This record gives sequence, C-alpha cells and structure tokens, in this order.
Amino acid sequence: MEFPLYVGKQMLLVLGTGLCAFVIAKGLFRGAFSSLTALEQAALLTPVGLGVLILLLFALGILGLLSATPVLASAGLLLLLSLWRLGPRLPQWGLRALRLRPKPKELLLAVLALILLTPIALAPLAPPHSSDEVRYHLP
Repeated sequence: MEFPLYVGKQMLLVLGTGLCAFVIAKGLFRGAFSSLTALEQAALLTPVGLGVLILLLFALGILGLLSATPVLASAGLLLLLSLWRLGPRLPQWGLRALRLRPKPKELLLAVLALILLTPIALAPLAPPHSSDEVRYHLP
C-alpha cells in the first residue's frame, strides 16, 4: 500500500513542478508566444521554466543555501513575481485554458507522448529486478 502512495506523491510533485515552471516561463515571456496553441506553449515554456528553476537551484548551491526553506522560499517568490507580471491577463488566460479545444492531431500527439513517456517516468521508482547494477562497481 505504501508504494502506490509514494508513486502518487512523486507524480503530484512532478506535476506541481511542471505547472510552476510553466507559469514562471509564461510570466517571463508574457506575450511572446500568444500566437501558438496551448499545447505548443506548454511544450516550449515548461522546459524554459525548468531551466530557470535549475539555475535558481545552482545559484542557491553556490551560495551554500541548498536546503528546503531557501529553495521553497525563492521558488515561491519567483512564482509570485511571475503571477504578478501576468497581472490582469491571468483570469482571461485561465478561462481560455479551460475552454481549450485541441485539434485531433494535437490531441493524438499528446496522448502518444503520454503513453511513451509514462514508463520512462515510472521506471526509476521501481526496485531492481534481478540484481543491483552498482554491485559490479563495488569491488
């Protein structure tokens, strides 16, 4: 019973981090990608936001502040600044995202990507099956 809860918690953490990264990048590039569809924006802005979060972690590591409180505080501050920068567009953007009607081709590509990437995302959570790969390096 503990393993499904662990997997669920990890997936929520991944989804929350991805959503946070998307909002941060959306705030940084406020109107730059407005001509793209929502799926294209998600595909482009989420990795950019993850890169910003990685740079934030790198800077905190250099400063010797790589612990839970400074990481959450600085990521939260960055998220709040991005939401503030989105400003009055935020309710419109949220309503537009709720009314999203993807094209069949986009929906098919998103489902295929989800099917292909789910085993890759879940594989590190499984214990080793036959033997531990690290044991060959121990001697």
